Amino acid sequence: MNRSRKFSDVLYTQKYVYPNFSNGKMSIAETYVALAIGFLDPDSLPPTVIFHHDNKQWCRDTRCLIIARALEQKHYHQVLEAMQVIDVEKTDKRYEKQYINLIYERIPAMKRKKLDGKTVEVSTRKGSVCCFDLVSDRFRDDVISHVAKDHLNMKVAQLRDLNSYYCEKCKETTQLQLTRFGSKKQRKFYRIMRQCQCNDQGHTIGIPWQQVTFRIMSSELRKYKTKPSVISAPTEQTDDETDDSSSYNNATSFYTDTD
Repeated sequence: MNRSRKFSDVLYTQKYVYPNFSNGKMSIAETYVALAIGFLDPDSLPPTVIFHHDNKQWCRDTRCLIIARALEQKHYHQVLEAMQVIDVEKTDKRYEKQYINLIYERIPAMKRKKLDGKTVEVSTRKGSVCCFDLVSDRFRDDVISHVAKDHLNMKVAQLRDLNSYYCEKCKETTQLQLTRFGSKKQRKFYRIMRQCQCNDQGHTIGIPWQQVTFRIMSSELRKYKTKPSVISAPTEQTDDETDDSSSYNNATSFYTDTD
């Protein structure tokens, strides 16, 4: 990510943001919390695509942008640095259709509705809005403790400690993190990895990454800390799930907003 980028300067392209992703089990607030406390590798998320037009920056991925803005506001700069960001100019053929749609449809529609793209409203129609301050249309200030207490029924200190791990191999305290890497088939799943890199293969969570809830993520970390060598995978499984996030043409499918 460009160190000089300010996500607060990137404009929204819709009036509303929905609390949940259209393809994925974690809410946008839970995704923010997972990134902020270090559970989730930012590079595992699909790229955030920023379109440049008329000396302005626009993001069609409204949910992703609200997460990035919150991370920036709370000074989680290392997380933002690790996120994948694609800058798109008019000449970029990979996103030609999306760029044309932005210029000739979305932006004119916003102008007709007198929307400037600087703010977004949280929709109460699709999903719980318990993680938001609806006055400011941002995550509530205590969103981390709220998710710990009200989503997972644990104390915030317990939540933050879930990815702290003492490695018997290197005799150091390290962190655990869910990540996706490797070939397209391998990127279908999350793996729990030690940041000390003593377990080269990690532990694979045996359901597609889109189906991993924040509760499953927390449970798998807890089980790994207890018995890393005999951890069992969740029982959920689908055989026809596909993951095209390694392709730029489908990179934003997880974050695509629909009215």
